[in-house]
Amino acid sequence: MRERAGIAALCILAASCGDPGKPPEVALPPSAASASRPPLSSFHDNSRVEPVRYFGMVDLARYDCEDERDSSFIERFCYHHKEHRVIVTLNGVNYAYCGVDQLLYYRWRHADSRGRFYNAEVKGRYACR
Repeated sequence: MRERAGIAALCILAASCGDPGKPPEVALPPSAASASRPPLSSFHDNSRVEPVRYFGMVDLARYDCEDERDSSFIERFCYHHKEHRVIVTLNGVNYAYCGVDQLLYYRWRHADSRGRFYNAEVKGRYACR
């Protein structure tokens, strides 16, 4: 009986009721409806999310990125200092390399030939697979 009285009170407040046996549908104001939705993205506003082959989507805004102008093979280096991860763009495709300490990254960035250094020191040794 109390449940019916509560439903009747909601019907009066909502100004309409359908089936008296069902609770009324109450529309939430737009601000309350959107507040209950999860955020569209877990990345921050300045995100630069890009696909990385064999790794997934990565927000490069969390990396220190530098374009490579002296290499015909390597286009960009992005380094995450805390995770010791490099995202390198090779011929337009991003690849991830894990466990790359700062010394190795420094040697790679300052090598006479970054492409030769990659082939000799990085490729096949640090892949994040």
